[in-house]
Amino acid sequence: MTFTISIILYLLTGSIAGILAGLLGIGGGAIVVPALAYIFLKSGMPTEHIMHLAIGTSLTAMIFTSLFSTQSHHKFARVEWNVVKKFVPGIIIGVILGALFSTKLPTHTLTIIFGIYLLFIAIQMFFKKDKKENISQNKPFLKESNATMAGGGVLIGLLSGLLGVGGGTLTVPFLTYLGKSMHKAIGTSAACGFFITIVGTISFILLSTHASNLPKGTIGYIYLPAALGITLMSSICAPIGSKISGSLSPKILSKCFSILLMAVALKMLI
Repeated sequence: MTFTISIILYLLTGSIAGILAGLLGIGGGAIVVPALAYIFLKSGMPTEHIMHLAIGTSLTAMIFTSLFSTQSHHKFARVEWNVVKKFVPGIIIGVILGALFSTKLPTHTLTIIFGIYLLFIAIQMFFKKDKKENISQNKPFLKESNATMAGGGVLIGLLSGLLGVGGGTLTVPFLTYLGKSMHKAIGTSAACGFFITIVGTISFILLSTHASNLPKGTIGYIYLPAALGITLMSSICAPIGSKISGSLSPKILSKCFSILLMAVALKMLI
């Protein structure tokens, strides 16, 4: 695969990730990581670094996307910053640990773990039932304490750092379980995702300083041409996805996307 074709595919990946983020309110990692792994493999990059580069680059590419998303949600008062402050210490610890584990694991193992994660998310999306926007009347087993939020942040950050995802697929259900409305859970999750991407990017750079046989254009496990291309197009296309979301059925889109994720997951696992 030539460099020109790779650039075109990076831009296309960013476009798809941005539109889906706008349409469904999901992070881009579930699309970006497997797409990058495929492009890097076909581009002839070292196989031992394929998943590490895909994960590190995915986190970097989501920095500005999550920033713009956070700003948008903040304008509509959908970000509970007091909750974010409770989350951040745990997120920082979790992301660093996740990145550490990720850089130590071989590409084959990371591929299997990511495939299982995608399968879990796909099944969750496919069978997800519509819920009302009001706060749940059931009393959650856990309470919104500093310890609960910090512990949740560690677990969410760990998965995010390990797999290069924004953590929204776990953060949103966690916050709604604690009684937050869906809108505020999504807005708060976006803000948490910004910290995840920043800490994750720094961690992947610092933890890969001794890595050898990396392709040109990388800073550690961050491949800059891919990160820039995806960032550019996802930032442009996310608002487009948001605008057209009202004219399409989120339920049908969610099910179609879940089927796509299942196919990608099975491809990675088999």
